[in-house]
Amino acid sequence: MPNNTITLQPKPKEGAGLYEFTSKKHPLNGYGVQIGLFAEYGNVLTEVEKIQLKFPGKKVLVHITEFKGKVVYRVMVGTFPSYDLARNYLPQIKANGFEAFIKDLSILK
Repeated sequence: MPNNTITLQPKPKEGAGLYEFTSKKHPLNGYGVQIGLFAEYGNVLTEVEKIQLKFPGKKVLVHITEFKGKVVYRVMVGTFPSYDLARNYLPQIKANGFEAFIKDLSILK
């Protein structure tokens, strides 16, 4: 008699999985459009993947900093040489379901 038991796999935690990425320092000039601030690195990876799928060809920046004594990750899409160019890109980002605002990269430490 066949065994009809189905074994359910536990749902992986957010951010679980295998990711491919490259990393290099970015100059602190120009503007980016910030779409999130995350405390969990796994959430950063899944968000970056979503951004790359929705905005192919745009740079995705992750700024690592400390906030209230904890490490946080600021995720931004695009690099723009001027505030106006970043502002002109905001509607496209918001049309894809992201809350966003412009960030001056020169003030990041």
